[in-house]
Amino acid sequence: MSITIITDGSADNNNGSGGWAAIVRRPNTLDELQGWAEGTTSNRMELTAALEGLRSVTIPSDITLITDSTYLLKTMKNKWYERWLQEEPHRTKVRPNMDLWHQLIGLNSFHNIHFIKIKGHSGDYWNERADRLADQARRSKLSSQVSIQDWAEGTRCRNISPSDRQCKLHDGHSGRCYYTNGTANGVEVYGSVA
Repeated sequence: MSITIITDGSADNNNGSGGWAAIVRRPNTLDELQGWAEGTTSNRMELTAALEGLRSVTIPSDITLITDSTYLLKTMKNKWYERWLQEEPHRTKVRPNMDLWHQLIGLNSFHNIHFIKIKGHSGDYWNERADRLADQARRSKLSSQVSIQDWAEGTRCRNISPSDRQCKLHDGHSGRCYYTNGTANGVEVYGSVA
């Protein structure tokens, strides 16, 4: 089964609050995961987003993980972690985020993961969605999971008025179409019609 995970994380440098989001796209299911933490960093939230997205896939799978985090991408693609693991017993100071890297390395062995870098805030719908979800989680101290069954992207749904809006997510199980219906607190709100 081919799975795509889009991740993002953010943190407020002034108060240390952070948020993360992972959008997990399976052939017939779309899951939006989000959470928050106190006393954290943007890098830690980027890693947490990837971890939580990967953890939601419980059987070994081919996964494309899309991130705007250079830190995550270069560490995994260039296998910097191999050197870090060799150095770890000899270091007097613990390398930042090693607890998360150990978990990511384990999941990287469990799944076949292809990491792709996307430029953040470049207009990509899914990256922007993950960014908004992470920011919402950070601001609201919110953790949640939303699952839409039998989803399809970009389909036209009947009974959408007054303008023929294009569906962003179509839930084939319930027959609902979710379309952008403005924003609330900077987060996209979906309206729906059957």
